[in-house]
Amino acid sequence: MDQARVLALQHARDDREFYGRSAEQELSWDVISADETDNYYEVRLSYHPKGNFRTASAEQFNIVKTGEIESRQIIRQPRLTPGFIAASIAIVLVAIVGAIFGGLTATGTQDNTNATTNVSAVPPTSTR
Repeated sequence: MDQARVLALQHARDDREFYGRSAEQELSWDVISADETDNYYEVRLSYHPKGNFRTASAEQFNIVKTGEIESRQIIRQPRLTPGFIAASIAIVLVAIVGAIFGGLTATGTQDNTNATTNVSAVPPTSTR
């Protein structure tokens, strides 16, 4: 059982592209559980990307008793905390508004310092 845990942890660390977007981040792993069936060791790991995550992930390894990994699946992806998501959205919105305002100012659209207003009064014409 100990060898199955070590094999699962080693394989998780060595085969990081399995994690998709999280593969390039700094990760840490923990063994959640390890059970034995007639033919397999079932080892569940959690992996934690560095950052503000509300929940940890879970993945399961099925390891044949001869030592080969039969299957590996992600059971639960890590989820970001709601506050982190809201702050990220707010930062993006501020950047977009700043870029729009900066673009308008740079093109002179918002520059009214030299603007003159011409008003001409035209009397209504009578068609009688």
